[in-house]
Amino acid sequence: MEAGEGLPKNSVNGEYEFYAFISYKRGEADEKWARRLHRELERYRIPVGDIPKEARREGEIYLPRSLRIFRDKLDLGSHSRLEQGLSDNLNASRFLIVICSKRSAESPYVDAEVRHFVETGRGENIVPFFIEEQPGGRGFFHPPSLPAEMTGVAAGEGDEEAFIHLLSRLLRVDREALFQAHLRASRRETVYRLFAASCVIVLTAALGLWALAAEKRAVRWRKESESLVNFLTFDMIRETKAGFPARKTALVSERVRQYYERWEPAEPRAAFARAVNLNQLGNVADLLDGDRERAIDLYTRASDILETLRAREPDSEPYSAEYSLTLSRTGYLFQKEGRLERAGILYQKGLDAARDFSEAHPESLRGMERVAEALEYLAGLSAARKEFDDANAFYSQCGEIWSDMLRRWPEETKSWLSRLKYGNFQSGRCYAAILQNNFMDALKHADEALTIFGGFYEEDPKNLTVRLLYANELQSAAYLAAKLGMPNDGEFFYSAGEELWRGLAADDPQPLCVYGLALTLSTGALLRFEQGRAREAEELLDEAEEFIDDLIRLDPDNDEYLSHKSVIEEYRKIGR
Repeated sequence: MEAGEGLPKNSVNGEYEFYAFISYKRGEADEKWARRLHRELERYRIPVGDIPKEARREGEIYLPRSLRIFRDKLDLGSHSRLEQGLSDNLNASRFLIVICSKRSAESPYVDAEVRHFVETGRGENIVPFFIEEQPGGRGFFHPPSLPAEMTGVAAGEGDEEAFIHLLSRLLRVDREALFQAHLRASRRETVYRLFAASCVIVLTAALGLWALAAEKRAVRWRKESESLVNFLTFDMIRETKAGFPARKTALVSERVRQYYERWEPAEPRAAFARAVNLNQLGNVADLLDGDRERAIDLYTRASDILETLRAREPDSEPYSAEYSLTLSRTGYLFQKEGRLERAGILYQKGLDAARDFSEAHPESLRGMERVAEALEYLAGLSAARKEFDDANAFYSQCGEIWSDMLRRWPEETKSWLSRLKYGNFQSGRCYAAILQNNFMDALKHADEALTIFGGFYEEDPKNLTVRLLYANELQSAAYLAAKLGMPNDGEFFYSAGEELWRGLAADDPQPLCVYGLALTLSTGALLRFEQGRAREAEELLDEAEEFIDDLIRLDPDNDEYLSHKSVIEEYRKIGR
């Protein structure tokens, strides 16, 4: 049988999966040598380019860059084990390295591995590695199946020489030529290392000088840098929803959390990162997945972490701001579920936290913004309870705060984010006025919100958040125009809003967009009734009702959907 005939050829490096199989007696010095050879052979990068072609054995064209070696780490146990297990790996190995000692010479398992190699026609591919001589100068120990005349590699040659000798046998190249190639590669690597080391020394010296010069500035910059990092990693991705959709925001905050938990797990910022990430996941659960129960759980876990952080560092603006906002978000979900008392407790708790910080730090714009937002939530809750005097009082307080902020921070409040918050405030006042049937006052606030959101839309018409805000305000303005007998204005608001909502529902048919479209169609029907176009109005109501029915099938307990189903019936009565 020719060498290797009938054996598996499953390697990209030649015809075998392993370049060599190490056979040895487990335990004592033999295993130590086997581990060492295994490690060094697999780590060594063969200097292929430095080995001349004439130094290679005839027919040996391919030389690998590295070697894959098999070493069984378990006792064989029985000869049948060889047949069932190791025989596959022996067949998949091109060479057999035999660690030869008194112990391996007496091992039936080592001998079985040697005999297997011989019987498969690969006897010339066996390389003995002698680590122990027989007493009296009678030569080296070797297994019975290994021919006594077979030459091998003696460990006594010296570590480097023995390794190169073994490698030359495995690669089938001239031993001296391989040794010279090894020396050239080693010298080249030494030069590279010295060059790299010199670069590191120069760079370290330069950095050291720079550090000394910057030491005084570093103290001053530290707080500013930390504040900037907090903004970039948390506030921007959390609040600027236009640039970061909810799922993407959650992914970014997840990476920030993983970074801090890996490198600074004991620092408060690691806990803060986890709280921010929980809030982002809560946003996804609420706004995108419609899983209100999970969102409440995530927000609650975040508020528990933030409460602890705020107790430790009551002067921290990020902790206080995030804590207040989280309480308000949680309260809003309870309000959606009709648990108004629980919502009120959380809103008040959020307002108290924001006020405590703002009063202690009146120079903080964000502290005042959080007070304003907390008042907005309380105003909205009061309006839902039809406690309109309280709602107006909260909105009045909120308006005074916004007037103060616009006066004290004229440049800062021109930012995209501040304008967005102010637009939301005006939109909230509009909604509360609608509930009180105070349509003229509502239209005034709707105009304020439309000016802001319309400006955003002109700047970035593809922005998802801007489209949602502008479309929602157009629907409110169309409704108010219909109620105030202003059909021309109402038609303009309705047409623009319908186009936006249809585009939103087509791009992303989530419940929020479908519900917005249904509201707008219902408002269009109201306008058509005012214009005496009853047939068109009925068609719009039919389409709106179809959307609402679809939403109710998805969420049969949703009060907003059920309530609007009743509104559609009320509008139908107008036409009759």
